[in-house]
Amino acid sequence: MVLSPGAVAEVGGADRLCRAPAPYTRALTAAVPEPEPGADQ
Repeated sequence: MVLSPGAVAEVGGADRLCRAPAPYTRALTAAVPEPEPGADQ
């Protein structure tokens, strides 16, 4: 799963993400892999 701006918008935007329940945000961050060192995002 890659969080693109479009994906963030689909779930209600970054503002809503910041207010999401802790279990949801933990699951979301666990599902997002750390970017490779030196990767061009």
